[in-house]
Amino acid sequence: MDNMLASIKSGLDGVAEAIGQDDSEWTTHTLSRGPVEKGGAVYIEIGDQS
Repeated sequence: MDNMLASIKSGLDGVAEAIGQDDSEWTTHTLSRGPVEKGGAVYIEIGDQS
């Protein structure tokens, strides 16, 4: 689990660039493993904390 977030850092940088928000402003609420998917997958849910 410790390296899951680090392993998708470049992907998160791409999401941050696409939505125009610095990822230093993000808070990670849940990091979990899901069912194994052929080829792998990462699902990111983005929401407003307000």
